[in-house]
Amino acid sequence: MDNIILVKEITHCIRKSRTKIKIMAIKIDLSQAYDSLERPFIEDTLQSFGFPPKLQNVIMKCIMTSTMQVL
Repeated sequence: MDNIILVKEITHCIRKSRTKIKIMAIKIDLSQAYDSLERPFIEDTLQSFGFPPKLQNVIMKCIMTSTMQVL
């Protein structure tokens, strides 16, 4: 239930944001995604979906390190 409330709050903040920068939210269940997928597959998938290289690097760093923080 906490996750549902958190997602609603985040989407509300994104919708109400008046900044000129674009905002994106990513939700990844790392316990399942990281355990069942290999690094080359994840990199190839991000590239095939057209993610910019800088965002690919951020995502890969997040899932390859034991700690992460997104601001």
